[in-house]
Amino acid sequence: MTDLDLPDISGGWIARDVIVAERAFHFVVPAEPESFLKPDESAAAAATSIQTSYWQYLWPAATDMARLVMGAVWKTGQEALELGSGVGLVGVAALAAGLSVTFSDCDPVAVQVALTNARRNGFHTAKGLLLDWTAPVSHRFPVILASDVLYHPQHIPPILRSIDSMLEEGGVCWIGDPGRWSVPAFLSAVTKAGYEIHLRNSDGRDVLFPAPGQFVLIELRRG
Repeated sequence: MTDLDLPDISGGWIARDVIVAERAFHFVVPAEPESFLKPDESAAAAATSIQTSYWQYLWPAATDMARLVMGAVWKTGQEALELGSGVGLVGVAALAAGLSVTFSDCDPVAVQVALTNARRNGFHTAKGLLLDWTAPVSHRFPVILASDVLYHPQHIPPILRSIDSMLEEGGVCWIGDPGRWSVPAFLSAVTKAGYEIHLRNSDGRDVLFPAPGQFVLIELRRG
């Protein structure tokens, strides 16, 4: 184990500052994230499998999502769950915005590094949860946050199942996405499930439709 209480990994860890809304967050991330992939497997191919861990990247929508989270007004101390937290950028931004965050991922190392990154930025009360989207837990949260989770249509049913099971009545779920082709299918699914949908762009402005290749914040509310 390193002095950061993280396991030894192929390629080791590197420190990286991530700037969100003019604030520098101090992170540790895998130095060679590609080393986690199986031989002959690309990051894009890994993203089509719900069983494959690809938490090790800082994915495209995370910074925009983190900035919008920090710019929003939240109830101080309100519980929030980050789905698919990876290295924890969105969750750390939520902690900076005053939320009480539980980082969740299917990989225990991802949960561990997200908690480490929370501590590195002065947040010592964050919690971690090992979570399989196909088997969500019964605990409900008033806020659910996720970024870069809509990689492929096959992810939609388990993600929606997790939201259904873990979002409080009257709660809000924010999902950030860089404009992947699976977004319209997700919006169709959540509409059928009875959620209210509100879309915004990276500037926080309302949009009517998601644009391919452009960041969209999907806000879901359940009555």
